Amino acid sequence: MEKSTPFKIGVDIDDVLFPTADMIIEYYRQTYGVVVSQENFYSRDPAVWGVADYETAITRVSTFLHSEDFRHHAPIDGAVEGITALREAGAYLVPITGRDDTQRAATRESLDVFFQDMFDEDPIFTNYFNVVKCTKTKGDVCHELGVDYQIDDHVGHINSLAKYAIKGVLFGNYAWGRAQKTEGIVLPASHWLDVPEVILRHRKGIHGE
Repeated sequence: MEKSTPFKIGVDIDDVLFPTADMIIEYYRQTYGVVVSQENFYSRDPAVWGVADYETAITRVSTFLHSEDFRHHAPIDGAVEGITALREAGAYLVPITGRDDTQRAATRESLDVFFQDMFDEDPIFTNYFNVVKCTKTKGDVCHELGVDYQIDDHVGHINSLAKYAIKGVLFGNYAWGRAQKTEGIVLPASHWLDVPEVILRHRKGIHGE
């Protein structure tokens, strides 16, 4: 793949690099006997999670996220190849995740196992599920870092890019990815085979590269 002018890409981790939601849903069903659908996966309604308060659900999920089974689960098909292709095209890559700071060590371990030396910076944690720690949107973070594109599966994160005119790559065909209308410049990519082509084609249209 031909190299172009250097550009910076933010890359979400959960359900972009690793199949997190489906793993959590299955773990939650087996462990607690509660079936959570993809449509309700981002719900903060305690009833969806079969608990009295949402913090209990977060604690249950966090326990799984620190487990060896989760940390060593293989990436989504094509993710390694897609990241490699973007690097070869000249992209500067930064993992930007909604995960909590408490998952820093586990996240670093997963990336070291499957994506060693593929990212140019350590992961940035926005603490999306923590109402106290979450003070910035992914759009805010991407703006501060000078990111040109953010690859993400969550429409809310994609829409947070619009105020800064940062391009969003909406990844996957998840139920929550269809939950609301997108805003700003959004490039759809249903799987990793599409991602490098979508971004590089867009850049070629803008810069004539």
